Amino acid sequence: MDGLKDGIILCEFINKLQPGSVKKVNESTQNWHQLENIGNFIKAITKYGVKPHDIFEANDLFENTNHTQVQSTLLALASMAK
Repeated sequence: MDGLKDGIILCEFINKLQPGSVKKVNESTQNWHQLENIGNFIKAITKYGVKPHDIFEANDLFENTNHTQVQSTLLALASMAK
């Protein structure tokens, strides 16, 4: 989870599946940039077709509180990508 917290890998992942989904990926270590990346990822996967009830909330990942929901989201995204 620590590796995903800044949202960079998540944004790069959705951009591989759907190029241009996240226009700007913030490389900054500032909290608000990291939260922006996570939010942009969530918006992009929603447009990609992941159902809202399958998607974690930004704070689930950022505050390291709900690993199960983050994993469920990634599994839902993976099943859509097939």
